[in-house]
Amino acid sequence: MFTTTLDTRITQPSFTKVRNAFDKRDYQDTIEKATITLEQIQKSQLIVMLDRRSYAFGMKGKYDMAIKDAKTMIEYGGLSMMSHGYLRLGNLLESQGKYGAAIQLYQEALEKLSTPDNDYCGYKQLMQAKITAEKKNNQRFDIISALPYELCDEIIGYLTEKEKATVLLDVSPIWHRQISNCQKTWAEISNNHNEDNGEIMVARAIPYIAEYIKNLTLKTNDKKAMSRYINHMEDGRFKSLQSLEITDEAIFYLIDTANSTLSLKKSFWIMQNTLTKLRINYNYEYSTLKLSDILYNCHHLKILEVISMDSFTDFLGDLECLQEAHLSLVDITLGLEPVSGESIRQLTKWCPNIRRLILEGATSCTVDVVCNCFPNLEIFGYNPGRIIPELGALNRAYDRGERTVNEQEQGLRGIFTRYIGYGVPEELFIPLLEKNQKTLERLYINMSKTKEQKLRNGMPSPAPDPSLARIRARYQCLKFDRLESLVCESDAKGVYESIFLKSSGSSLKRFCSVFSPKISTIADILITRPPFHHLKFSRIEYFGNEDARRQQDAYSMIRLFKSYAAISLPGSENRFEKFRCEYNNFISDAVLDVLAEIKTLKDIYIDNDCNISNQGLKNFLYKLNENDIKVTKLGLAGFISEVDDDLLVEIVRNLKSLEALYLCRLRNITANGIKNLVDNAKGLRYLNITFCYNINRSKDDVISYVKKNSTKVKNLRMFPYAYDECYEEFEVDI
Repeated sequence: MFTTTLDTRITQPSFTKVRNAFDKRDYQDTIEKATITLEQIQKSQLIVMLDRRSYAFGMKGKYDMAIKDAKTMIEYGGLSMMSHGYLRLGNLLESQGKYGAAIQLYQEALEKLSTPDNDYCGYKQLMQAKITAEKKNNQRFDIISALPYELCDEIIGYLTEKEKATVLLDVSPIWHRQISNCQKTWAEISNNHNEDNGEIMVARAIPYIAEYIKNLTLKTNDKKAMSRYINHMEDGRFKSLQSLEITDEAIFYLIDTANSTLSLKKSFWIMQNTLTKLRINYNYEYSTLKLSDILYNCHHLKILEVISMDSFTDFLGDLECLQEAHLSLVDITLGLEPVSGESIRQLTKWCPNIRRLILEGATSCTVDVVCNCFPNLEIFGYNPGRIIPELGALNRAYDRGERTVNEQEQGLRGIFTRYIGYGVPEELFIPLLEKNQKTLERLYINMSKTKEQKLRNGMPSPAPDPSLARIRARYQCLKFDRLESLVCESDAKGVYESIFLKSSGSSLKRFCSVFSPKISTIADILITRPPFHHLKFSRIEYFGNEDARRQQDAYSMIRLFKSYAAISLPGSENRFEKFRCEYNNFISDAVLDVLAEIKTLKDIYIDNDCNISNQGLKNFLYKLNENDIKVTKLGLAGFISEVDDDLLVEIVRNLKSLEALYLCRLRNITANGIKNLVDNAKGLRYLNITFCYNINRSKDDVISYVKKNSTKVKNLRMFPYAYDECYEEFEVDI
């Protein structure tokens, strides 16, 4: 935006006329001409001030005010000064991109002036402004050409893969060059498009972008698209590829024929210097791709995950062809059945540096091999059936090398068994725990019945094993020096979770009890320790006439929370901040009432089992607010009728610090309730709505409303069904 040039010569003729009248001693004419001149001087000053203010308004983006001043300049300018107002108004229109309107305005001004004699300088400026506006009006603004590369790359990143590959690359050579060279936007490609031949369209762009792709996920079932990807891999175009995931129908194309498998092996060989992570997931048997093929062709592979219906023995292939051990592989996840002790022993020979081993389909005989044959192993998953932490997710100081680790401290840092389901054979796991008790940081262990024991249900029990007492005595002698997280699915008598709790030192901060028959005993142990940071009670069941035990468990929780309320204080080293409760009906209104007295509580998740009332929830929220407890995360699930739109109002009213809200399986909340929540929950950043019947029917309306009316909610997730992964981000699991 520019300032207009005000012609100060417009008052010169008036000054000359006043001087001539005065020299002739014609005082009446002097008075008249001097009065006219004074009016012109005042008008000139007014035009100057209006022009400056209009310019300033325009620079601040206040175009309505700027245009008002420009029109006032036109109104008071007269023929001698109106050009200044038209120039200012035209300039304001141009700065908004309204070149057509500016051209019409300039033409209107030129017609009013009629001839340059009225205002030669202004007429000339108007003519030049019109010519310039006409040139700009015939040009198109090219955002790719005009913006800095960094900003342009940021904008491109918001577009979908299909939009970038099928539309923008074909606009012009400049666009093609800029977009194909945008390394940030092409670093990760998922290629999961199910409409309008999206897969083949993205694959078409591969020759221009392949060298920048670092992470590639192939989920397409389009054979043409897959063929292009494999051909470009064979041609060596993927020069930066570090991670490759091939799943579902995509892998079917690759393993369908020997030629396709050969092409994939060749691709692995060509990408061996950059490829460090490979994930293959397929529900087919008799694959022609073997572990020996992968290790032979991927020399620098560090992480491998294979999920298949093939047997583990068949998948191994001919490992002898490797000739020497594969030293790079440190992390392997295998979902194949069955995994026997002998087959896993072969793996130790050819992959001696494994630090993270996850086995789905493992038989009990693998435990002994893992215990004795993997000297570098840090994380072991024994049929976990869940997502297991990565190597870098455990003790950060340890991973950064800030600790000096001697030979005695080497050992497993995490053991993960199935969360719910078959237990582990206690006689086989005791040596594993004994050996690694000084190094374990996370222990997720299922001590319920094994598969064999459950198959014997209804059959005569075998004779008591005389060695069982000795085994349990050995468990009693365990001492976990570094254990931070403990998840234990209890045995039928609740023996082991008490043993593990008592065996843990002051490092233990997170504890989860699953299917425990001894809640009162657990509470007694917890009361004797400093407050844990995170407590979770899951699936505590009662059968028949067990009301007395339920009441006793509720009373035990009340005693525990009263203890925490007294000693878990802001600023203290040991603070109780997270409470999780799912599928338990011993949590009552009375338990919530005491929970609301703990000053350090920040994160609450309650999956109800019909023992908490609507009024109990309202009282709980009110008491949290009354006690100035700053809860930032709240999860409510499974309430049949207790949670409704009115309760959402109470959440907003009482939890002023709330940042994340998770709602699951709530039948009585509606779209209007969610809209009201979003409008009034000023600090809410994350909202997850899963399997809420009334919301499912108006899902699109809710999403549209939140995007349009809330700048605060940055992460809105809505799921029609209650999948476990829906609340991973909400950290329901310990």
